[in-house]
Amino acid sequence: MFSSSFLSRMQNCAALVFVLFSFLLATVSAQTDSPFRCDELSAKLDSCLNNNELILKVFNETAKQLEKQCDENKEAAKKEVEKKEMEKKEMQMELNKLRVENEITKAQNMQCEKAKQNEQALREQCEKEKLDCQLMKAQPVLIPSSPEDFSDVVQELKKCEKKVADLLTERVKLNTTLSPLNALQLMNLTTGTYYYDKKNRYSWREAQELCKSLGLQLASFETPKKLSTFWNSASSYVWGPWTSGSYFGHQPGEFHWGNGQRISTDMWRLGQPDEFGVGKESCVYVYDGALYDEPCTDKNNVICEQPMYQFG
Repeated sequence: MFSSSFLSRMQNCAALVFVLFSFLLATVSAQTDSPFRCDELSAKLDSCLNNNELILKVFNETAKQLEKQCDENKEAAKKEVEKKEMEKKEMQMELNKLRVENEITKAQNMQCEKAKQNEQALREQCEKEKLDCQLMKAQPVLIPSSPEDFSDVVQELKKCEKKVADLLTERVKLNTTLSPLNALQLMNLTTGTYYYDKKNRYSWREAQELCKSLGLQLASFETPKKLSTFWNSASSYVWGPWTSGSYFGHQPGEFHWGNGQRISTDMWRLGQPDEFGVGKESCVYVYDGALYDEPCTDKNNVICEQPMYQFG
């Protein structure tokens, strides 16, 4: 706890006290004939001893305080080192996080670039298919001479329809890849292939534009069976989605699907449609397997479907 130089000084002090004490005894022995002088020397010796004890006590207290202060400084230094190590670890973790985010961004950019290339290839393929169809239209129509020939034509038409449907599906996938904010979820049902967004809500016009931007259209349900079959399968995915139904372009109350077919009266919920006219409820949504009219500015889910491709 104490340094060697300090201990050496303490030994010198003790030796000095011993010499002084010996000198005083010798003096007292030499002057026994003077009691006053002996008492005076004895008092000085007692005073010297008391002072020495006081000094030693003060020294011990000071040493304890210094030792306590030293321990506190060591603890503070230890905590400061631990704090610096923690900050260093946090900075390293943040750096690793930034590196990971950078790698993710690079991967997303590569995926986006690949999607753009695929879209360009798809456009070129669509142009080629379009040109082939135009060439087919320009050719003279040959009336099949036998049922077998007619069957071949039907098979070719089915293949062509499937190819166009596949191209439309691929187009939707590319659009949703390039436009993440407008990404829709795919839903294959017995009544057809649909795309839906259950997280966001849109006005009727917004829903119509969203479907159109992806090469789709708002869903139509021309028969009660198709409507009920759809709802039984899709009710867990969407809540009250817009349909293509409205009376835009027709007399108020004459609701039609987007393909122009008039909506059957037995598809409405009892009491519907209840209000219609300019600025009133003029758009159609589906809920619980039935149709309702509602203001087109209200917000609902969206359900899109692939448009029917017709040859001719």
